[in-house]
Amino acid sequence: MINAKKKKLLIIDSEQNCKELCNILNGAYDISVTQNIREVTEILEGQKDCTDALLINPDMQEELCAAVNIINSSARLSSIPILLLVSENASEEQLKFLGSSAVDCISKPYNGNVIANRIENAIILKDSLTFYRIEEMLKQLPSNIYLKDNEGRYVFATKYWHHLKKPADDPTPDD
Repeated sequence: MINAKKKKLLIIDSEQNCKELCNILNGAYDISVTQNIREVTEILEGQKDCTDALLINPDMQEELCAAVNIINSSARLSSIPILLLVSENASEEQLKFLGSSAVDCISKPYNGNVIANRIENAIILKDSLTFYRIEEMLKQLPSNIYLKDNEGRYVFATKYWHHLKKPADDPTPDD
């Protein structure tokens, strides 16, 4: 059995506020909690410590804006999704980052499976957007580039590989 590496979450909130959430997610994630924007910068910009998702209390406006600026200014960090930790009765002010910088929000009552699914979906969403940008760049290259999945099936090919056909393929007039 392969020992899967835990994904890393960075939570920007007080430890007291997110204690329940940390207890629920602790088994599935490696969690760091901070309120200090200097620590946030060091964690996000550190080459050795990759953060998979960022959870932020939107009431911490200064820290939220700083984290968004750090993530948006770096191509390496652009795939980190931001999720908001909001109260049960979230105000419009708390939700103003949703859709622009934040991809989802989490509120009480906390359910471990639901929260883990929301975090994983946010990570997958950001990863697919990042891959889409890479795919668009690869399509522009005048090179023969292809990608295969684990079963040896072609999942991507530049236009220079489209002329390759297997004997079972039907001929098309454009080829």
